Amino acid sequence: MKFDGYRMQAHINDGMAYFFTRNALDWSNSFPHLLNAIEKLSAKNAIIDGEIVALDEEGKSHFQKLQNTLKSKNDTHLVYYAFDLLYLNGKDLRSLPLLERKKMLKKLLSSSTPNIQYSDHVTEQGQDFYRLSCEHKLEGIVSKREDSPYHSGRNDLWVKTKCSARQEFVIGGWTEPQGGRSGIGALLLGIYEKKKLRYAGRVGTGFTHKMLREILNELAPLEQHDSPFAVNSPKGKGIHWVNPLRVCEVSFGNWTEEGILRTPVFQGMREDKPAKDILREVSSPDKILFKKEKITKQMVLEFYLAIARKMIPYVAGRPLSLVRCPNGSEGTCFYQKHISGTIPDSFKTISIKENKGVGIYLSIDSAEGLGELVQLNAFEIHAWNSHRDNYQRPDQIVMDLDPGQGVAWTDVVNAAFELKEMLSDLDLESFVKLTGGKGLHIHIPVAPLYDWDQIKSFSQTLAREMVARHPEKYVSTMSKKVRKNKIFIDYFRNGFGATTVAPYSLRAKPESAVALPLSWMELKKMHKLQTYTLQMALKKIKARKKDPWEGMLKLKQKISILKPVSRSAR
Repeated sequence: MKFDGYRMQAHINDGMAYFFTRNALDWSNSFPHLLNAIEKLSAKNAIIDGEIVALDEEGKSHFQKLQNTLKSKNDTHLVYYAFDLLYLNGKDLRSLPLLERKKMLKKLLSSSTPNIQYSDHVTEQGQDFYRLSCEHKLEGIVSKREDSPYHSGRNDLWVKTKCSARQEFVIGGWTEPQGGRSGIGALLLGIYEKKKLRYAGRVGTGFTHKMLREILNELAPLEQHDSPFAVNSPKGKGIHWVNPLRVCEVSFGNWTEEGILRTPVFQGMREDKPAKDILREVSSPDKILFKKEKITKQMVLEFYLAIARKMIPYVAGRPLSLVRCPNGSEGTCFYQKHISGTIPDSFKTISIKENKGVGIYLSIDSAEGLGELVQLNAFEIHAWNSHRDNYQRPDQIVMDLDPGQGVAWTDVVNAAFELKEMLSDLDLESFVKLTGGKGLHIHIPVAPLYDWDQIKSFSQTLAREMVARHPEKYVSTMSKKVRKNKIFIDYFRNGFGATTVAPYSLRAKPESAVALPLSWMELKKMHKLQTYTLQMALKKIKARKKDPWEGMLKLKQKISILKPVSRSAR
């Protein structure tokens, strides 16, 4: 693989390590943590060729992150990828074939720490390797003669082949040409975020002389006085603003953390897409997230954008927790409550006091926010039962009906209707959804008049009442020992900080199950457990003539047996 970092030679001299650039500058002071790891290798003297990189959440090298790390003078999270060995314990290895040098390198690094990695390779199959690298939005590949000796400087023994990302951008203006150039200097590019055009950089390469004149003729009638960029608009002389109606396609290296394109190249004008539809595209669109169904990251993004109008009202403004799966639903996933680092503009942050200090949570209000979650491989989304502006006052109760081993689906359905009837006796309307697993969630909207302790106590009372009525069917304790052949009435999702999988969210399971809202009539007709995969759920949602949860968000129900809390939520 080609890395997007700093090429660096690691020298070990009598057990002491140093880093030198390709221009022989000593950069040892910048990477003390990496040098300490190199000094632990079993070599008294060595020269290693490699590259220092910073990895993003998907494990890809990211130059902007590397630069930021250098500014912070903390190399703890950097990785040195070693790809060649020039010298080892008194022996000059440069005349040996590459594969022999790499074999010795791999042995040397066999006991290294995670910060020092052996850069592996594939033999032959270069075209397939390059295609896969580009599909996964890697930097590119380096092709090497496997029998070649090591030669410093540029030569044809190593050939770099870069990959480039590409997508459509809205044209918001152009700059005056410089020197002998005619037509335009560069196009000013943008993408839409929350219906506002955000500046994404300028492209000045990739044009023919004919293109420059044609594009000027096309844009000149659209010229206007004010900048169309509502976010991060560029400044300077020689700028011509245009009504942002035209779209072009651009290839580029990657994005900076400020949302600006690196190394953009013009590819052509696009006539087939409305400017208002141009959003930042997801990285690694062909990455498989659900292996069994061959569902890609792009397909997950398109699912969430398609159901955004349905889903956003149920998550908007709520603190969220995420299940992130960098390697797909069958890889290692992790649960993330707090947000840190660079935060996309489409995310809102919420500071919440917790036992161990203040936790920073995120919330979203838009389809762009859903897209950014997919970008983070966070396709399972969990939400609080309260909103960020009043997080101490829940506005819904969620009861989870979780069947144990040996419980029939019809028993789960009967339990849901029994709970529904119990709530109706208290003048409380309820709503049901498939969890994407084995059970059901019952949502009960309430007015934000009660604190967390009251809501949890009330939900516990509901659970215990069901157990008291049918102890042979239900349990309300978490112990798995007593749950066989019974349904666990889980009320624990109603405490402070607890979350529930959001309506319409995908689940991080081998199959792309969706937490799908149902009408009570749909549930009554469901005689066996139905798992709605991404495609099935999308088809069903589009076919519906009526939202099964229509009116839920307008309900501000009061709980007759609880006394509202008088103090402010803040």
